[in-house]
Amino acid sequence: LVLLNVTPYDVGHVLFLPRAAEHRPQVLDERAIHKAVLFQLASSSARFRVGFNGLGAHATINHLHFQAWYSTVASRRGEEAGSTAAAFAVEGARTRHVADWRGPRPPVVSLRRLHRFTS
Repeated sequence: LVLLNVTPYDVGHVLFLPRAAEHRPQVLDERAIHKAVLFQLASSSARFRVGFNGLGAHATINHLHFQAWYSTVASRRGEEAGSTAAAFAVEGARTRHVADWRGPRPPVVSLRRLHRFTS
């Protein structure tokens, strides 16, 4: 299920609810991550972002959902975007590799865990 965000913070900001009918709390599990990766791979744009924030990271509603949007900030990884503004701080943070998924076409989606991130 995909819903429009009533308070978008970038172009095309939507909420992706991978298991809406199950009324799951805002807690990640492998199945939800897999569905989010498939959602990411459905876009051909390098600017498409999918993110997750748990209740401890200011999620305002306790139901399983991801944020998704087309970024208009310039990435530190050299992807083209619609602005010369600095990338989100989290995009330049140190991470540790968790897994990669390859779709039917590039790009590869890389799942990474933040490592000692402070904003």
